[in-house]
Amino acid sequence: MVCPYFFFIEKETLHFLVRKAAHFSEYFALGWAVIYGMNQKKQFGFYLLVAILIPLCDESIQSFTAGRNAHVLDCLIDASGMAFAWILQAMTHYLKGGKNDEHMEP
Repeated sequence: MVCPYFFFIEKETLHFLVRKAAHFSEYFALGWAVIYGMNQKKQFGFYLLVAILIPLCDESIQSFTAGRNAHVLDCLIDASGMAFAWILQAMTHYLKGGKNDEHMEP
């Protein structure tokens, strides 16, 4: 038993979920940093390009590492983490009334 709250989850399943949550979280942080670093509004095309290319490059590099495999699911999880960062940033911008104009808005 790994944790009393997760007694119904097998160890391998929990390990899988933690790894995927780590993928999502690290790309969420990267996505937030990319958005925060952009000083011009409406650069969605650039952000979308970054959200697609970085996970693809990461998985491509991973395919050359012994004992690792590249998975399309990991690319999707990574890109969804970046997309979630963009959505949250757009929501906070909207809730602030658009007062933070130096950052990207939807």
